[in-house]
Amino acid sequence: MAQPVFVLSRNLRTNCEKITNYKMCLAASKTVGRDGVLGAQQIGALWRLYPSSQQKRVELLTKGIVIEEKLINVASQNPFIIRGGDGVEIPSTKLTISVASDTVKTALIKKGLKMRS
Repeated sequence: MAQPVFVLSRNLRTNCEKITNYKMCLAASKTVGRDGVLGAQQIGALWRLYPSSQQKRVELLTKGIVIEEKLINVASQNPFIIRGGDGVEIPSTKLTISVASDTVKTALIKKGLKMRS
């Protein structure tokens, strides 16, 4: 699996119903094909899209996604991460995509880690 790509929720303002994980995956799959996206996850004001390969990731970054006839830009890095800070990124390669973000966050806080983003 390739690194995720990011979409800001504020860029998704639409006239219709709430954007769901299914709708995000459907929009991404229209850009990269049915097998090109493994899932989507909303974390606060940020969406993560999980491409199936590096090639599909590049396609999402260069083409963007279309939701309700609006072209949405996709970012390669989390825009909320503080650059040049002294934080440490903790890779979670052994977790399945379906693990709830709150579950991971709670476990890390219990271990004494301070969350920055």
